[in-house]
Amino acid sequence: MTDIDETSQQKISNEDEEEEHGVILSEGHFDPQKWPYLKKFRIIFLISLPTFLSPLSNAFLYPAILEIKKDFNTSAEFVNLLFAIFIIVRGLTPIFWSSYSDQLRTRKKVYLSSLLLFTMSNIICGYSKNIQELIIFRALQSLGISAAFSLGGGTISDLFIPSERGRVYATYLIGYFIAFATGPLIGGLITQWLGWRWIFYVLAISGGVILLLLASFLPETFRPSQGSLRSIKKHRIQIVRVTSPNHHRKSQNHLYKESGIILYHL
Repeated sequence: MTDIDETSQQKISNEDEEEEHGVILSEGHFDPQKWPYLKKFRIIFLISLPTFLSPLSNAFLYPAILEIKKDFNTSAEFVNLLFAIFIIVRGLTPIFWSSYSDQLRTRKKVYLSSLLLFTMSNIICGYSKNIQELIIFRALQSLGISAAFSLGGGTISDLFIPSERGRVYATYLIGYFIAFATGPLIGGLITQWLGWRWIFYVLAISGGVILLLLASFLPETFRPSQGSLRSIKKHRIQIVRVTSPNHHRKSQNHLYKESGIILYHL
């Protein structure tokens, strides 16, 4: 009986040490920080694609202001509201996506759901019949693409240790700044050749392609925090089968109860 007690206590101690050193996370979990660097940077490339679309969604429309105003026969204030509502929603809603991701313990599903919303709202924006409809679905467009920022930082934290994250985050944002620089030029060409509605169709096509790429090639990267892992470990229940005389059971039950182990007596 003493051997069983010592073995059980030693097993618990070893598992706690492994958890502290990051060897294991918890039962059924994996550690993305131990993946090969080639796989990590492939994931960074994939998650940078939605971030690339975020500034394009606003910069594309700059050259189309006059065309939209003329087409809807509306005032400049309503057209400017298209840009204001986009920035406001994009600034407020990332906290919603990050909380959603942490509660469901997933990154990939949130990427996919946000991109689906972005793609569908762009299609409806392209078919808008009045400026009010365009403003409403422009807000939904911003809601969909705003997930890229909050999830991007979380994904980088899942994959890399703190000393590596600064360099990786700079790489992740390269496409974002390229989109800022090239967006008005590309938007002007689309408006001149195809019309302003095709700005939203191009964004919808791009969002759909990125959605398929992430659905096909992006693995789940969610990595539970150390605090949640300790909580899981603390409340884990083990069942140990032992044989012991009746007069020893009370003390053994008390000992194993404090260790999170339930005894099953034979």
